[in-house]
Amino acid sequence: LDQALERIGLQFFWLVALLAVGNILLGLGDALCCTAAVSRVVTAWFHRFKGLVWGLVSASTGIGGSIICVLLSGILQRSGWRAAYFVSAIIVAGTLLLVLLLVRGRPQDMALDPYGMGYIPKKQKKANPDDHWPGYTMSELKKQPAFYLALVSVFLSSFAIYLAYDIIVPHLQDQGLSQNEAVSQQSMMLVFLTASKFLAGLLCDWMDTRSVTVGCTIFGAASLFLLANVTNPGNAPLAIIFYAIGLPLPT
Repeated sequence: LDQALERIGLQFFWLVALLAVGNILLGLGDALCCTAAVSRVVTAWFHRFKGLVWGLVSASTGIGGSIICVLLSGILQRSGWRAAYFVSAIIVAGTLLLVLLLVRGRPQDMALDPYGMGYIPKKQKKANPDDHWPGYTMSELKKQPAFYLALVSVFLSSFAIYLAYDIIVPHLQDQGLSQNEAVSQQSMMLVFLTASKFLAGLLCDWMDTRSVTVGCTIFGAASLFLLANVTNPGNAPLAIIFYAIGLPLPT
């Protein structure tokens, strides 16, 4: 009996360890590829309509997420979680290959200028000097108090918003929804996330980033309160929609 319990404990330990390592790698990959790298490429290629372009690019995560949820849900039911992870790994590897073959980090690598370089808005009398500004170096950023404030703000907002992202389906199941109903709610969230990311980028061009951030914060806080009080399938959609509107906050 003692040996059996020891064997079960060891298997549980390795399962938790593998899941932890996998999620850490997934988080690093998501942060580097879906946020930092994309932001760098968009900034390098576009000096005009940055918000709109970033909104379009980031909205694709919602479209892809809603499709993959339906796909993996079917695979989970038919073949189990190992097959679902295997299919996900193949999709990620294929995407990486396409990025390496097709994406260029800077327009200068192709003897091109960034889109909108030198553009003068009607309210402006001369070109924006930022068009030729390379940006702060890391050593300069470390001397800026605003850099550390932004660092803490992004961490706290990401922690608060994304904490619920991976537990929405099991949480909804705990509140009485079936697995299919919970996955359907998640798919709906990703559809609304597509629209909200595009709208957030568009509003950043039309208004200012501060106003958009405040709006996302309000919806994000309200969504977490609503999610905590979901009791049946009828009041879940409002919480999911609010959560989708608040998700662009860290981005």
